[in-house]
Parts: sequence; C-alpha cells; structure tokens
Amino acid sequence: AGLFPIFPHPSSSVGPKTGHSTPDEDPSRKSAIAIQSWWRGVLTRRTVHQATLCVLVIQRWWRRALRGRSHWESSIRGVAVLVWICKSSKESCGTL
Repeated sequence: AGLFPIFPHPSSSVGPKTGHSTPDEDPSRKSAIAIQSWWRGVLTRRTVHQATLCVLVIQRWWRRALRGRSHWESSIRGVAVLVWICKSSKESCGTL
C-alpha cells in the first residue's frame, strides 16, 4: 500500500480506481505530491537554519574562550615581567 490509502503505490492493486490512465496524472495526487514536496523543503530549510544558529553560538563561545585565554596569558606574562624586573633591580617595586 502507498503512504496514503487514497493514493496507493502504483504497483499496488489496493485502493480506489479512477478513470485516469495512470496514477501520476491524477490532479489530486499531483497536488498532494506538490504539498509534500513543499513541506519537506520547509523542514529542510528550518533544520539547516537551526544548525547554522547552533554553529554560530559554538563559534562565538570558542572565540571568546580563546580571546579570554590569550588575554589572561598576556596578563600573566606582564606580571611575570614586572616581578622579574623588580627582582633583577633589587629595589622595592611600588606597583606590586
């Protein structure tokens, strides 16, 4: 049997018989196929859009994480340089 009982699979002998020569020429079948095709396209576009949004969120998170890490690393390097300067000059450093 086909997907819908009204429109059986062409090889099936079950279902209502119309006066048309082939099932593909039935206008209501063509309309149903067009609607199903349109709906599959809507679902596909929605899925791709949702995936794109998820990718953008993940990318933004990683960019912020890496930017924060590099900022943190540069801050640590700056403090290390100040400590090294203070130790090498053997003077009291007013910034620490």
